[in-house]
Amino acid sequence: NKPAGEISKSIVHVTVFPNGEYSFNYVKMSRDGLDSTLCDLGRRSNEYTILIECTQQSSHGKMIDVLDICEKAGLKNLSVVSVE
Repeated sequence: NKPAGEISKSIVHVTVFPNGEYSFNYVKMSRDGLDSTLCDLGRRSNEYTILIECTQQSSHGKMIDVLDICEKAGLKNLSVVSVE
């Protein structure tokens, strides 16, 4: 796994865990950390595809938080997927 600051592909994975935690490219971080990271990403380019991965137990509110952060960051290519 690459550190959160290194982005090598145009697809970025954001995971919303059932316990309310988040990860960015499989690196766990707080909501504020995710906010900062996605805003930095959006300033670099809005061409990234953000793949928001949730389980059935993930909070819908936390998923909406991620969507709101992406909107604030100017990231528009968003996909929400359900994972086990």
